[in-house]
Amino acid sequence: GTLEDPDVVLTRTPLELDERGFKKLNKLLAKTHEQTLAIAAESAARQAEEVFPTELGMLHFKRG
Repeated sequence: GTLEDPDVVLTRTPLELDERGFKKLNKLLAKTHEQTLAIAAESAARQAEEVFPTELGMLHFKRG
């Protein structure tokens, strides 16, 4: 039932990248991860009464 929530983001996007594109996308994902941690810290600092656990998963790899 968890994945049926309309706020869930779930995507799969096969790509064809050269080495430069592969590295550029990895840098973007690293920045996204840093921003994710900053958002979590901001959320914790607000000390809201209602909080809920979430999970973020990112995969980027060379397909065989």
